This record gives sequence, C-alpha cells and structure tokens, in this order.
Amino acid sequence: MSFEELIRLRVVSSLGLNTTYVFGPDHYEKYFTLSPVYLGSRVVRIPQALASSGADGAIVSTPRDTLTFLGAFWRGELFSASWIPRLSNPNFASTASPRMGLGAMVLPGRIRKPMIAGHSGITGAAVGIDTSNRRFAFLTNFQWSPLATSFENVTGLLRSLPR
Repeated sequence: MSFEELIRLRVVSSLGLNTTYVFGPDHYEKYFTLSPVYLGSRVVRIPQALASSGADGAIVSTPRDTLTFLGAFWRGELFSASWIPRLSNPNFASTASPRMGLGAMVLPGRIRKPMIAGHSGITGAAVGIDTSNRRFAFLTNFQWSPLATSFENVTGLLRSLPR
C-alpha cells in the first residue's frame, strides 16, 4: 500500500484524526487554505515540493490532532511501548542536539531539566512532550527555519513551565 494509505489506516483512522492527511497531488486545491509559511517577510509557496515530501514532511494536521498523535505515540498505542525507551538511546540516534532517530527528536534530560521528545519541521511548527510529567506543547511561528530551532523553542516552553 502507499504511504498515504498506510498513514490513513494505521494512524489517522485508528486515532480519529479528522483533520490530518498526507499532502499530495490530490490535495493541491487545499494548498491555499493552509496557513502560509514565511521566509522573512516573503510568503513561501511550494505545493509541489510539499506534495513530493511524503514521510519527510508532507503530513498536514492541526494542533489538536498533532497533540492527540503525540499522546498516542508516547503511550505506545501505535507500536509496542517497549520502543519508547529506545528514543533516547544514543545507539539509535545521532549525537547532534536535538538527537534525531527512530522518527523522533529527543533533547536528553539534564540536572533539573527533563527529557523532551517530539518533532519539528522547517515550517516553524514543533511539538514536544516533557517525559517526566507528560505535558505537551505545540507551537509554530510560520517561519521557514532550521529543524533544531523550532524544537529548541518548544523545549524552552516546556522547560519553563512550573514543575
């Protein structure tokens, strides 16, 4: 089955994500209904690039659906929960900060700083979970930016909340 069919079957349908889909050529008419992404003050219009991204960034969703997905992901509802500890295992992830591997970004915990897991994209959107208390955060600045920048912003937000 195609990537789009797999996501629809295993993720979207199973979690009831009514506003989440894989953006592809069949969705071009929806492109201008999405919030624009900026590079500085200029709007970036790249529907064909988005449609060709597949698993590397063509998922369109809302904050609510994204947080529902992250909660299910972290509770092990989409795969065996035995995989969760492997997210921060350096054998499975890069040494860059945040670590990237197994489909998630992880900023390891430090003294008085919890581990944050989640993901971000070049469109300025990021989602994260404080693994010590399971608080979630979603943010976007709609600015074309490096992946690490958006993830660091959501990490800062989560780590700034009172414990």
